[in-house]
Amino acid sequence: TASVRATAELRIIGIDGKDDRQVVRSAGARWLRPLRWSPDAASIVTLIERTNGMRQITLVSVADGSIRVLKSQPWLSVQDVAVSADGELLAYQLTAPTDARQFDLFIRPIGASPGPPVERRYSLTLGGQRGAKLTEDELVTTCTLLLNAGHEGTVNVVGNGVTALLTPPGQLQV
Repeated sequence: TASVRATAELRIIGIDGKDDRQVVRSAGARWLRPLRWSPDAASIVTLIERTNGMRQITLVSVADGSIRVLKSQPWLSVQDVAVSADGELLAYQLTAPTDARQFDLFIRPIGASPGPPVERRYSLTLGGQRGAKLTEDELVTTCTLLLNAGHEGTVNVVGNGVTALLTPPGQLQV
């Protein structure tokens, strides 16, 4: 039997349609899917499927095309990805069936840190409510209340804190 030689390529192009260039060419990959730019635009988070069935979340350097594997599993199917503003954390959600009652969010460090990275898993389970169920109006009202309470609290703490620092003359020097 003939061996399958697969290669995936990641290219970038300027917004004006010029400066098309290859960032990386990955041998042994069935496909490579870009997921998210890092906040500093120095790297791209990608999902790569290897010819052996292994899937990897990787960080590809835009400058030199080096690939850093962040997570590797055969069944890995990523739905959403986000990188923290400081570029130190990666959050991702695994693909869930449309009728899923549980959603898992994973957060892992991507910055340089000593020792192996510790990945955290957060699960949201829908349903399983004990007692009377909320009506749609009650649910919307509760969510609105929580949103406003968090917003109002933050605005008031920051606003009052700034006022307290600026009102008495010389308070900032203390």
